[in-house]
Amino acid sequence: MNSREYSAPMNQPAVTEFVIIPPADMRESIILAAERLQAWLEVAFPGHRFRLETRWAFNDGAFRAIPIMSAGGNGDAIIICETPSPDLIAAISKACGEFDPRPTSAS
Repeated sequence: MNSREYSAPMNQPAVTEFVIIPPADMRESIILAAERLQAWLEVAFPGHRFRLETRWAFNDGAFRAIPIMSAGGNGDAIIICETPSPDLIAAISKACGEFDPRPTSAS
């Protein structure tokens, strides 16, 4: 194989974790509702986990779902995950936009 060729390893694990970046105008309310958002997403997308980015935000009004593509393995090994489908990333971002961060009233 020359230096310009690359072959992805077979049987790559699927991405199971995403970082959610809220839009700037919702940042504070989303941070206050972080646990509810994470739980809501985990119900909507079983088998996936979500982390909320609390320091950065985008100014365009849209949520971002960023896949965590690698993890450390045994020793110096790095495990690279299979790229998730654009449809999954879009569905997660859309679901975040549908989440209502307002506090729920206890009944």
